[in-house]
Amino acid sequence: MESKIIFLLVLPPCILFSQGATDTLWSVPQLDGTICYRPGSGIFNMSTFSSGFSPGDGFDLILGEEVFCRDYLAFDLSSLSNSDTSSIIEIIIGIYQINAWGNDMPHTYPIWNMAGGDTHFCVLDHIDYGNSLDLGDWTAGDLGDPQTLHTNIGIISDNAVVEYKTMDVTQYIKEDIANGQIYNQYRMRFTIDTDFDGLGDLLDFRSGNSIVTKPYLAILYNDTTTITSPLQVSLNFHLKQNYPNPFNPVTTIAYMLPKTGKVELTIFDLTGSTVQTLVNGLQPGGSYEVQFDGSNLSSGVYWYRLEYERQIITKKMILIH
Repeated sequence: MESKIIFLLVLPPCILFSQGATDTLWSVPQLDGTICYRPGSGIFNMSTFSSGFSPGDGFDLILGEEVFCRDYLAFDLSSLSNSDTSSIIEIIIGIYQINAWGNDMPHTYPIWNMAGGDTHFCVLDHIDYGNSLDLGDWTAGDLGDPQTLHTNIGIISDNAVVEYKTMDVTQYIKEDIANGQIYNQYRMRFTIDTDFDGLGDLLDFRSGNSIVTKPYLAILYNDTTTITSPLQVSLNFHLKQNYPNPFNPVTTIAYMLPKTGKVELTIFDLTGSTVQTLVNGLQPGGSYEVQFDGSNLSSGVYWYRLEYERQIITKKMILIH
């Protein structure tokens, strides 16, 4: 491994250098829930105790009619460790999909038996239903409803793969913080209510009432540290973007150190859980390359973080099998 000595440069006071920090919020169990409607009889029902969400349609065998459901989830913004929106780089929502049903067949994405049925997917609406869920929130997310902040902000699932389904929701959380919202809330639904074929077309997700694989928000900050007195700071502490990216299953992470110091290079997932520590110890100044093998991991977004002499840099990488 080739290495070289890099000289330090004295910088003036009050220089800022970027760092990376992360935060994870889990959805609020008592605010996660499902509302279902039967268009034949006009009957609604609601649950906030289920361990799962099931957006889509089906057939109520007891009442003998079609039923379709919408699901609601909330995150408590007061639990954020840093609510300064200028420091937020990216926020990802993750909802774990455990099954899919198409025409009553498991492991099959919903099949809508109608013209244009293949254009209907499961989407999120950005809403505000406050500190409790009730039947009146059925239309929260519809155009014109006062509780709708943004309707159809994007597709959360378009396939039957069992995994965390993710979406970038940075814009919507920044808006909620700026507007003084206590909760960041969403409705999950299909862009069609029902196709009236008597067959189940729905997705199964974990809710905040689940013991494992709960919905989460993963927040990546660009924190800054102010240097208030003259200090020698290296311009050559650097973490490069992994290559290739996306990768399958091996990628290379390269970085540069200005002098000997304690180094830790860690891989972690969107929930903030550590996946693997690649480097942890003293290293002399120089250039380094480390390979990471994601063979045993599922496809998705991961972060890698380099810590050195109280400086931290975090970058994102994508694994695709």
